[in-house]
Amino acid sequence: MATRVVAVGRRLRQGWRCRRRLVRRVIRRLQRALFLFQASKPPVDSCCPRCSHAMRPQDHPVKFMLFVCASCGHQKQLDFEFSWRETYVNGIRILPQVKDQGDETTCVFFAIATAIEAMLNMEMAQRGERYSESISISDMVEYFENCKWESSVPKKMELGLAKIKTCLEMLQTIGALTQKGKKKPEELLQASDYVRIKDSCWHDGLSFEEVCTLVLEGKMLVTIVPITDHFHELKADEIYDCTHIQWGASETFHAMVIVEFGVKDGKTYFRVQNSHGSYWADFGFGMIRDNSIAKILQLIV
Repeated sequence: MATRVVAVGRRLRQGWRCRRRLVRRVIRRLQRALFLFQASKPPVDSCCPRCSHAMRPQDHPVKFMLFVCASCGHQKQLDFEFSWRETYVNGIRILPQVKDQGDETTCVFFAIATAIEAMLNMEMAQRGERYSESISISDMVEYFENCKWESSVPKKMELGLAKIKTCLEMLQTIGALTQKGKKKPEELLQASDYVRIKDSCWHDGLSFEEVCTLVLEGKMLVTIVPITDHFHELKADEIYDCTHIQWGASETFHAMVIVEFGVKDGKTYFRVQNSHGSYWADFGFGMIRDNSIAKILQLIV
């Protein structure tokens, strides 16, 4: 009798061990099946808002992060961002430090200087060298103030365009002095103490994708934007929108440099580097709706 009880006990223990192994095996298979199901399931953001079917990425010559519904053909552009802000080439940071114009109306000179310094730095960084110079803002301001106007001094809105025109003429002819060159006596100045550009051109009517292509190519574009009270109080996560203001309807405009582009919550925007110090928006960088931009200037160095 005792022998029979022991044998039954052994069979029960063996059966329980078999069942435990079987349970563990089933759990592992269920976990594996759940993992494969979640991996094959499309993310929520890539589901079609019309029919809830999966949206798949599609190559497009100008649109970035484009998804198309496999069922109804609906197109959706997901949020993305490209920036030169924290981009390094051969370990060298491309963008110069954020400048501060203070209370002076010199945004045009600061924006042009920032764009040129960034492009020169990018050109030299590709060779493994660092551009250590900075353009003298005071030299450009003095040149503008010494200009003789054929008639009267332009009015407020036209004054900004006059500053740009004069500054471009200076950069394409005699050039602007660097900070080191500005401190030298005139008789000791050399060609390396001047910064010049080859040419410049205005872009009107460009699409968002066309401007993005220029930024991707390393073109630091100077942009002119109408200014409202909201601009000065812009927060880091806000997108400045002044589409209700038309060119010529406002006399207050501001010049900055486009260094980034992206899509946020379905809204296309550019991020600009401003000259109001690091206290403005996101440490001197702010987002602006793409159709809020009035004019775009490209410099060729």
